[in-house]
Amino acid sequence: FKAEIDNISIESAIEETTSRIYWLSITTFILVVIIGGMCTYFVVNNALIPIVELNKNIKKINEDNLTSNLSVKGPNDEIKELTISFNKMIAKLENAFTSQKRFNSSVAHELKTPLTVILADSDVLTNHSTETISSQKQWIESIQSEANRMRKLVEDMLFLAKNDANRIEISMQNC
Repeated sequence: FKAEIDNISIESAIEETTSRIYWLSITTFILVVIIGGMCTYFVVNNALIPIVELNKNIKKINEDNLTSNLSVKGPNDEIKELTISFNKMIAKLENAFTSQKRFNSSVAHELKTPLTVILADSDVLTNHSTETISSQKQWIESIQSEANRMRKLVEDMLFLAKNDANRIEISMQNC
């Protein structure tokens, strides 16, 4: 009888110990998952801070403030290389925008002069009908000359635009 009681108490002790180990394992697993998840969150969050800052600074850049460079700080990693490359690209864009603005200004100025002459000459022709044929011919020749000058300017602009397009296409193929 005593052996039977010892046997029951040993089985009960084993069952109780097994139950404790089971619940301790589950509790430990849950704690490891929670602590591991929190550690992963903080490590990944810290690792992404430079990317978030870079993204925030990139969003501030537009065609009006291309001169602003992104700060290059931190370890020599891919983010720093990306920032340096981005700054170089922004500098190239700034040069292109400046060049385009200068070109547009020059073209506007160059086209304004012949247009003014054409309008003035045509105004003289329409308002002074008492002019002689020879003086009218001079006004018409002046208008034609200025119109030809404008046509030449437009042809030159088209040539430059085609060259720029070809140069951009070639540089894109080389990338």
